[in-house]
Amino acid sequence: MAKSARGSKRRSNEAATSKASSEEEVDDVPEEKPVVIAKWDCQTVKNTLDDAFRKAAMEQLPDFKESHAEEDFKLWAAGIGCFFAGAGCIYGLFVPHPESAPIVGICVAVYFILMTVLNAHAMFFDSKLALYAVHKENPARRVSVMVKLPRFDPRVSIVLEDLGAAGSQQIIHNGSVGDYFYEDGEMSNDAIHKTVATLLAQRKKED
Repeated sequence: MAKSARGSKRRSNEAATSKASSEEEVDDVPEEKPVVIAKWDCQTVKNTLDDAFRKAAMEQLPDFKESHAEEDFKLWAAGIGCFFAGAGCIYGLFVPHPESAPIVGICVAVYFILMTVLNAHAMFFDSKLALYAVHKENPARRVSVMVKLPRFDPRVSIVLEDLGAAGSQQIIHNGSVGDYFYEDGEMSNDAIHKTVATLLAQRKKED
């Protein structure tokens, strides 16, 4: 009941703020459609929080640009693997066996190796970060954001890590899923941005 009260109060504050700001605007601006999910779907909650914290952090880090190196690697590996798989199938259609065996065998081997690499990366090396950003002028300065949400557990931790030449600092904000979602599953953007602002403020104090 306490969480519901906090959620209702938070929603009322956001509605009042939104109403006040909309009255000040002269031009009609289409409102952003609220995000509503099933709160009991752990993976959906995790993915939604990842996207929300990534967007909020990038809005508050104008000197950083998002890095997609890890995603690019996975896409290239998967794409090359699918290309060789398709090439082997097509070659086998036009060249009868056993003449096609060496080429098809090479295509199958390359596909198997790349898929093994992708699975190993997903199991042991995937960072599972919501955001990995690099400073525009100083590439040695990096910031990462991770959302830790244990399965079947309402507790959530937001971890911000600042990596630089002088070392690294990690700030953690502990909360619950109810801090970011209302009873009907609608996400609170205001709570997301406040958490990011708090993390960044603590990071600046430690600089």
